[in-house]
Amino acid sequence: MTVILLIAIHWHDGPVAVGLGMVFMILPGVFVNPYAGILADRKSGRTVMTIANILTAMMTASLIFVHNLWQLYVILALIGTVDTFFSPAETSMVKKLVKDEDMTQATAIRTIVAQGTKIIGPGLSGILVAAFGSDFPFWMAAIFFLSSTIIVRFLPAGFNGRLNPVAVNLSMDDASSGFQFLWKHGQWRFLLLFFGFLFFVLQMVDSQFVILLRHVSGASRILGFSMTASGMGMVVVAIYLGRVKTLRAGAWMIFGQFAMGLISCALSVHQHVSWAVPLLVIMSGGGATMAIVPFETLLLQSIPVQWTGRAMATVSMISSAAALAGPVVGAIVVMMLGALCLFLSRAFIDRGGSGSRNGSMETEGSEKCPKSVRSIRKRKEPN
Repeated sequence: MTVILLIAIHWHDGPVAVGLGMVFMILPGVFVNPYAGILADRKSGRTVMTIANILTAMMTASLIFVHNLWQLYVILALIGTVDTFFSPAETSMVKKLVKDEDMTQATAIRTIVAQGTKIIGPGLSGILVAAFGSDFPFWMAAIFFLSSTIIVRFLPAGFNGRLNPVAVNLSMDDASSGFQFLWKHGQWRFLLLFFGFLFFVLQMVDSQFVILLRHVSGASRILGFSMTASGMGMVVVAIYLGRVKTLRAGAWMIFGQFAMGLISCALSVHQHVSWAVPLLVIMSGGGATMAIVPFETLLLQSIPVQWTGRAMATVSMISSAAALAGPVVGAIVVMMLGALCLFLSRAFIDRGGSGSRNGSMETEGSEKCPKSVRSIRKRKEPN
């Protein structure tokens, strides 16, 4: 948030400069994620997370001394690259520390923390900038990264036989091994396509949300409420999912996508009703969580511990590619057909897609998925 303020207000640059800043943060994930997954499976998760936090703290503090855009873009690209190594290592540690039956709660808690910081962070950043200047939030962020490094060092290495997984002797030539491992199993082939499609549509529509509201009275106020509302919806649903004892991942994912389609249709109809937009955005955020939390839970439950880093890196690579392609396609659709058509088409895509996937989730996955996935389904789903 502070970086966006720095570009837009301090340097008086426009949306293109802001967009390029986001691209430079996301783009490394497309190319670096496979190698980050290998490192997460080969090395200690605590070590990778510690180094990543220290480097991120240093680069965040260096943003204070940036004087032009190209320096900012270079640092943002480096931060994005380091974060790419942090995420698979973090997921690998979750797999080692959490029992399978508690994985839903762990995934829900991660979602609550991530979205909670997105709700609190922008407001806190604005207050700090107003009170102490634009440099202060960067210093605070660097201190927080260093503090989290201390916490990481106190984490245990692993529980329940997962302390030292099967040795992974890999070369960087095996960068595609995570994708190949998931793709060769029928259920995960489908789930990767489902997740990529879901995230692409989310990015395509969310990036054009402001265009839908630009002719509405009080659009800036509604947009501000909506940004917070989306995170609130995700937090509320994550809290509920964390309390669910038996989570039918396929049913929740399909229902979440179906719900987002209905809400997208409602947004296109009720865009001029100021009180309705934040309420619908809350429900849309909840729908996204219904799909994402069960997906991550199923991934962490079913993937062997020695493949966790590479599997999560593959998912992150797909989400990074979708985050880059979605806004571009969304902008093209809006220029050709308008924002209203984009939201209506998203509604029909999500509703139709969720219905057609129900059968394939049960039939293809039940025969071709790994034994670990089949055993989890038998244990978790009631007869």
